[in-house]
Amino acid sequence: LRRLMVGGDLMLAEWKKGVGMGYSSGGFLGNVQVDGSLAAGSQQQYCIRNADISRGVTGGVWSMVYVGSKGAPSSRCGASKDGAGIVSVDSTPVIAEKPFIGVDGEGRYHLHVPMAKRNQAG
Repeated sequence: LRRLMVGGDLMLAEWKKGVGMGYSSGGFLGNVQVDGSLAAGSQQQYCIRNADISRGVTGGVWSMVYVGSKGAPSSRCGASKDGAGIVSVDSTPVIAEKPFIGVDGEGRYHLHVPMAKRNQAG
């Protein structure tokens, strides 16, 4: 998921009544703001970059990586009863976002090519 603003909680795995937390195998969040909490659930590994997750994170199974993410949990080695192994890096050293197409108010398409940035967070 990229360039997303979530006005509440964000759950990265599916909960099924009568079954519990389903299987999920990992993914990527980039440039995301979550106003509520982030629930990784049964995600086995996940990379979260330049996100604002200041309301907290729960779940995750094996390895969770946070780079330049406000509100990221502290690093800890290996999965334990307390949760997944976590690597947290305060800022993204260098980031070059992918180009994207936008549409203006008159229906015209524009190609946006973001400039590379250094030492970004959130």
